Amino acid sequence: MTGRELQTLRLLLSPLDVVRDMTDLVAALKEPGTFAYVGQGPVSAAELPAFIAGLAGRGITWTIRRLADNIAIGFCSLEVLAPAGVWAEFGIVLAPSSHGAGFATEATNAVIDSAFAQPRLEGVLAGMKPGNAAARKLVERLGFVPIGNVPGPRSDELAYRLNRADREAITSGRSS
Repeated sequence: MTGRELQTLRLLLSPLDVVRDMTDLVAALKEPGTFAYVGQGPVSAAELPAFIAGLAGRGITWTIRRLADNIAIGFCSLEVLAPAGVWAEFGIVLAPSSHGAGFATEATNAVIDSAFAQPRLEGVLAGMKPGNAAARKLVERLGFVPIGNVPGPRSDELAYRLNRADREAITSGRSS
């Protein structure tokens, strides 16, 4: 699966270019509370450049920008899981100042639609901290169903899945 630019009504999702996007992402992600529910916990402003650079080697990561002003507001990622490569894990991080405006829904729909355009992909997984009520609402609204906890070192996170058939049922209802 390769990353390509995705556009929604209000957003542009560009494959992460560490050189191009570093300054903009640091500005967006240094807002207090940005990493409150992210797996590894808070990332300090000093740690942000290394964190962002580390995103480049994990699956596909998109920088999320508002079309209206080209301001970066966060990132989202999709990582195909081994060994069979038929499932992928989705994640999204937005600056708190961008919460509540529907940007997460727009970005997530664009990435999920792009993922399911790959014929081999059977489903998408998402993990989140139990206290992240907004993320739970987002994935449930998009058709993900809870399946327990993430296995392994992230066992404190809730796991959700969305399979191809469920997504097709949802999107066919959305377009009618």
